[in-house]
Amino acid sequence: MTHDSAKTQMDVKLRSLICYGLNEQCLHLWFESLCSSEDIVNKWFYPWSFIRSPGWVQIKCELRVLASFAFSLNIDWEIVDKKG
Repeated sequence: MTHDSAKTQMDVKLRSLICYGLNEQCLHLWFESLCSSEDIVNKWFYPWSFIRSPGWVQIKCELRVLASFAFSLNIDWEIVDKKG
C-alpha cells in the first residue's frame, strides 16, 4: 500500500520522508537544498521564519550528526490499512 492509495495526510507524508532521509543518511543534504533555494524559501516561508534566517545552518549541522548513525525506520508505520 502506498501513501497515496491510503489517502494519507501531508504531515504523515512529511514524517515518512524524514524517516526515509534518516535511513539514507541524507536528511541534512535535503534540508540544505531546501534552505539554499531562494525561490522555494521566498515562495513558501514567511520573512520572519527560521528557514529564511542564517540560523538554518545550525539545524543542518545537527542533522549532519545523525548521518553517522544507521537508521532502519519503517516509512509506512503510519499507514493504516482500512480494508480490515
